[in-house]
Amino acid sequence: MVLFSALFSKLLLLHIGLHLTAGDMEGPSCPVCPPGPQGPPGISGRPGPAGLPGFPGPSGQPGAPGLRGPPGLQGPLGQNDCLQEEIRNLRTRLSLLEKATSFQTFINVGQKYYVTEGHAKNFEDGLGLCQNSGGTLALPRNEEENQVLSKLLAIVKSEYLFLGTGDRKMESVFIDTEGKTLNFFKWDKGEPNNSGGEEDCVVMGTGGVWIDIPCENQKLIVCELT
Repeated sequence: MVLFSALFSKLLLLHIGLHLTAGDMEGPSCPVCPPGPQGPPGISGRPGPAGLPGFPGPSGQPGAPGLRGPPGLQGPLGQNDCLQEEIRNLRTRLSLLEKATSFQTFINVGQKYYVTEGHAKNFEDGLGLCQNSGGTLALPRNEEENQVLSKLLAIVKSEYLFLGTGDRKMESVFIDTEGKTLNFFKWDKGEPNNSGGEEDCVVMGTGGVWIDIPCENQKLIVCELT
């Protein structure tokens, strides 16, 4: 009984001591104070990382028309253009054929005709005759044309025909009726020889060979139509 009373007294003292300690820790309550005035702004910080791209904005108004550019390259001919071109070529060839057939004798080679009425004249008169007919004196530009003209010479049974070339302006420099030098010749052996110093014109003889003779001689006139 004495032991129980002593234990109860210690427990009671311990309970009173804990209660006093808890009260000292809480302390007296403090009323809520209002916030103080706002302080000055702080220093600007470093720039943050770039944000993601935004959505495209609405389309703007159309701009004014620009200056007109230079014309482009010509395009290929259309079907109708090709047809018109073909018709023009046919008409040209038909017109040339009609002109050629108006002569007593004619023969075709490539895009040209050699024509003749069988007349013999000097060089100047023969050139004028051909020019009045819309052509010029015949002059082969290659071996094929030379052979065809030689064939015509045989058909009309003539010995020589004048060619549209000569060296009247400068000795040994043979040019055509337009003043252009030649790239094809078919001289006979020993020609041109300018015999007597007066052979400034050229004729074709049997076999298609060329010979220089005086321009005043009378020889067959063959015109060239192109």
